[in-house]
This record gives sequence, structure tokens and C-alpha cells, in this order.
Amino acid sequence: MARTGRRTPLTAGPNPWYDAAMNEERKDRRPPLPGAIGYVRVSTVGQGDGHGPEIQRQAIEEWAAAHGVPLLEVASDTGISGAVLERPGLERALHALRPGDTLVVYRLDRLARDLVTQEILLREIRRQGAALASCSPAEQAYLEDDAQDPARKLIRQVLGAVAEFEREMIRLRLQRGRRAKRAAGGYVGGEAPFGWRVAPAGGLEPDEREQMVLRRMLALRALEVPYREIAALLNAEGLRPRRGRAWSGQAVHRIVSREQERGDFLTDHAGRRAVAAGA
Repeated sequence: MARTGRRTPLTAGPNPWYDAAMNEERKDRRPPLPGAIGYVRVSTVGQGDGHGPEIQRQAIEEWAAAHGVPLLEVASDTGISGAVLERPGLERALHALRPGDTLVVYRLDRLARDLVTQEILLREIRRQGAALASCSPAEQAYLEDDAQDPARKLIRQVLGAVAEFEREMIRLRLQRGRRAKRAAGGYVGGEAPFGWRVAPAGGLEPDEREQMVLRRMLALRALEVPYREIAALLNAEGLRPRRGRAWSGQAVHRIVSREQERGDFLTDHAGRRAVAAGA
């Protein structure tokens, strides 16, 4: 094949070498005075617990203004746990740091949600000749280690351990809540079970087409028809599953077992509960 002599531009498609070169070039174009790099993290999209991205960004901007430091950049991560080290926004913020710069976070738990990760990142920031700052005055007081006052490091690590403990307690409470709601037949999020759909206001509401299939399925099972034969009958009658083109005995068994575990086998079109044998 003849060569056209045309060269593909460096900017065409992902190019880590080009990105690294541009980052270095941006560093070179920066003013010589030290600056601040902000970092914002939220665990979930649309986090509304008072620590959303706009609240964090505003606090970082106020910190930079109060300390007379130019805010050069604010990197962010959305929907990423603070227990994870590999985060695109965090990597960008760390790469942007120069000696004398300060990485500013709203709270230390925005940087890391466990003690080990927090101390690893703090060590890396200091290795680069930069500093870490928190918008919380209480946390900021313990960020600078002092050989004459080892209690500072101890208190910072205790605070990190407490944040990690709180995260685990929240996870445990949510897990228990989901289990209790599931045991009561409630909706705990995710894909709606067959026969139901997620209502606009949240929760579940009957899906009429799938409820018809569910009634047929459970009525056949009440007559002790084997699962494979139920699947074959549903396919022959044109009663399709939510996904795929045909039912399998395994899929029928899973749905029937779930309905039996719930204790209320099906719902009629009026939304009333009914037993399969009486459908």
C-alpha cells in the first residue's frame, strides 16, 4: 500500500504521551509563585448530604481567597469511593502540583475514606514538595507534623480512623436496612423484579403484561407442571420474557421461587393480592 505522506495529528484519539506533554507545558506556563490545586470528590452522582461538589468548590475558593493564594485548578471525581487510590481527578490534581503548591480539599474524607489511603496520599504530596490543606480548621491544625509534638500526627490518624469507622457503620446500616426491606417484600433499588416496574414516584407498581405472564406461570406451577414444560408453554403461547426471545426452565424456577419466598404469589390487574391457584 502506498504511503500518503500524511501524519496523524497527535490530538487524534487518546494519546497518553501527548496528554503528559501538554500537562508539562501547562505547568511551564504557570506563574512562578506557588498556587493552590483544589480537589473535589463525591461518592454518588447528585450527592445531597451537604457535601456536594458546589459546596466543596465554594469552600476551596474561599480558602484560596483567604490565604491570598491563586486557585490554579479544581479537579474532581464523581461517583468514586474515597477508599480507591486510582481516581482520574485525583491523578490530575497530583500531577498538577509543583513544589510549594498546596492541594486543598473540603475535608480530609474527600481525599481518602480510610486511614491507610489518607497517609499514603499525604506522603506522596509531601514527596512532591507540596502541602495538603483542609477547609476545616479543626483538621488543618493536625496536618503539619511536628517532631516536638507527635500528638499532631496521632490525632490526624485517629480522625482518619474515625472517618473509616463511620463509613463502615453507614455501609452496615444500609445493608441491614436493605435486608429488612427485602424480607418485608419491599423494593431496595436496582432492576424491578419480573411482574413489576419502578413507579415514577419511586417504589414498585404492577406491570400488567408481565403480571399476566406471572399469573399463567404460577397457575401452571400450582398444577405441578415441571419448570421446563412451563417455559415451553409460555414460549408457545407467545408470552415472552422481559429480555431475550424465549423462556428457560431455570428462569421460570427463579421467578416462581422468588414469588413464593415473598409469600404473596401475584397481583391482579386491580392491584389486589391473589393466590396463584385462585387466579
